[in-house]
Amino acid sequence: MDGDDLLSAWDLVKSYGGVRALDGVDIRLRGGEVHALVGENGAGKSTLVRILSGSLAPDGGTVRLAERARAGGIAVVSQELSLFPDLSVRENLFPRHPPRRFGLLDRGATDRAARPVLAELGLDVDTGTPVGELPLADQQLTEIARALLRRPRVLVLDEPTSALPAAAVDRLERVLRTLTGRGIAVLYVTHFLREVTRLAQRVTVLRDGRVTLAGVRGAEVGVPDLVRAMLGAAPPPPVRRGRTPVQGPPPVVLAGVCVPGRLTDVTFAVRAGEVVGVAGLQGAGHLDALAVVCG
Repeated sequence: MDGDDLLSAWDLVKSYGGVRALDGVDIRLRGGEVHALVGENGAGKSTLVRILSGSLAPDGGTVRLAERARAGGIAVVSQELSLFPDLSVRENLFPRHPPRRFGLLDRGATDRAARPVLAELGLDVDTGTPVGELPLADQQLTEIARALLRRPRVLVLDEPTSALPAAAVDRLERVLRTLTGRGIAVLYVTHFLREVTRLAQRVTVLRDGRVTLAGVRGAEVGVPDLVRAMLGAAPPPPVRRGRTPVQGPPPVVLAGVCVPGRLTDVTFAVRAGEVVGVAGLQGAGHLDALAVVCG
């Protein structure tokens, strides 16, 4: 283990029946760095994360946590939220051993402890609000805040931006800079390759349980390099298809549609021969817009 390493693993092997999920995987997480872990579905990323966090034993290999990292340990923020939707934000932030006063939850103490972390994440919410009433992006940030309150030395973020809008991703980038400035090692698992070149100091790529790109500097690789390491081949050239416009008025038009508390000035048209995608986070109003279209 190098002196800068907070967590090291080498020659990790894990099989499920006749399927080799990990085959001789090495990885080193250095303090003060964001280390991106990239690979297709089924490449072995989740298995590696579970082994590094101690929730799954490998069939072979070694995982070593540096002495100075053992007090804070490892915190994992999974892609699937593990929040309690009917409990408040403060109760979710301190699920196991919350501060208590006369046997009851000490709301003042929990809020004082949580306020700096919530501010770092740009999460401006009433801590008494049930988590299930928050937008999905705020729920994701609440999950990250809960992990940070444990003061980990190694933080694993598994697809943290999958449900976040662009503004929240920018906030997360600022938080990552703050955390790495404190010497924390961040393992950043993602499918968004441009995030890798933007956020990560180092990158490891898995394919079929093997390392195909090992701890290279993020500034030294581009998206085509990552795709090649993930797929074993160069990315195919983009295909441009021509489109023949269809004459006549569009059969579906929404113009300035408003639904109190749900939609404000929604305007779009669907023309014949087109496929129009309508997307948004939970609660953004895209389902309400479709309900209006359907009458």
